[in-house]
Amino acid sequence: IAAPEEVAFFSVAWLFVEVVRFIPDTLGTMILPKLTECHSDDERSLLALKSIKLICAATVLLTIFLLLILHKVIPFVFGAEYSPSIIVANILISGSIFGTIYQVVTRYFTSIGMQKFSIIAAFCGLVVGIATCFWLTSIHNGSGAAIAYLVGTTVTALISIYYFRKCSGCSFRDLLTFTKKDFLIS
Repeated sequence: IAAPEEVAFFSVAWLFVEVVRFIPDTLGTMILPKLTECHSDDERSLLALKSIKLICAATVLLTIFLLLILHKVIPFVFGAEYSPSIIVANILISGSIFGTIYQVVTRYFTSIGMQKFSIIAAFCGLVVGIATCFWLTSIHNGSGAAIAYLVGTTVTALISIYYFRKCSGCSFRDLLTFTKKDFLIS
């Protein structure tokens, strides 16, 4: 059982995770109707691929910004006694990048009627995250729970990418490289 101060540090850190999660959740919700309106599977896959890359890039930029300012923001807003939240926030925010992948790919799976892939990815990430949490929290308290979140979201993202690639035919190279077309509004 976590000490109350550890729970407080984790809660403060989680506030910053929600800032990061806002972008993919909002933009993912906005692209869902566009994905369902696509006339072909190729068009849908390309829109999803473009969305994943751009939303993840925006999330990475926001994450870097937050990681650079957390050491000033947390003590300023919450007081110096909450400085231990900074380490937990750094880990949680890093995990949010992987959560972004799941948030966006889930919209794609919904648009093709294959929500089962989202459920499989989330379930696997949950199982790994819970197992890791029990183990690491007993050793590292709030930081252990944050690491468990990072591990769980990473597993969820990897499984989501696997199924996305399987359904869309996109390669890892497609996912990791940007082209001019990615930045054009269609």
